[in-house]
Amino acid sequence: MHYTNLSRRSEDDPNDPYHKHYEHMAPFIARMMKLSIATPEKVARKIVKTINHPNPPLRVRSTPDAYFFDLLRRFLPRRLYHWILYHSLPGLKEWGKQ
Repeated sequence: MHYTNLSRRSEDDPNDPYHKHYEHMAPFIARMMKLSIATPEKVARKIVKTINHPNPPLRVRSTPDAYFFDLLRRFLPRRLYHWILYHSLPGLKEWGKQ
């Protein structure tokens, strides 16, 4: 089965263990996208510039949130950084419940 079909089924079926993930993450992502000052065109320009670079870096920051998370990643211990990211996810306590 195609992954899109699996995720759609999880989103539509309240008894699916991944249902709460989709129920909370889809609106969260939509809200974050509306708040972003980055545009698809700006990100695309950054991608093209990176592709055309003779020695492109492994990671490229192109949005303000990417710069912010890169700073967090650099200055916080890895374990704390991941804990913060994980526990900031919306509705996390409900994920996997049936």
